[in-house]
Amino acid sequence: MPDPRYLTWSDKWLITHDMINCSECHAAQFMAHRSLAFSHKAGCSRAGVGQYPYLDLLAMLTAMQDEVAKQLQ
Repeated sequence: MPDPRYLTWSDKWLITHDMINCSECHAAQFMAHRSLAFSHKAGCSRAGVGQYPYLDLLAMLTAMQDEVAKQLQ
């Protein structure tokens, strides 16, 4: 069964090639701009301050990897 953290993240974001898109407004952010806050299209209900989907994904996958490593010890 997929990790619930990933399911929550993947409800909000779509990964295509070298960019992440908002699942609602489809605004895009290239991986090269991952350290910048995500910028949604005007009127998107998901718009908000301080959204960093690449960094959130990295943190989530790192935590999942650490949990698996502890289980294997």
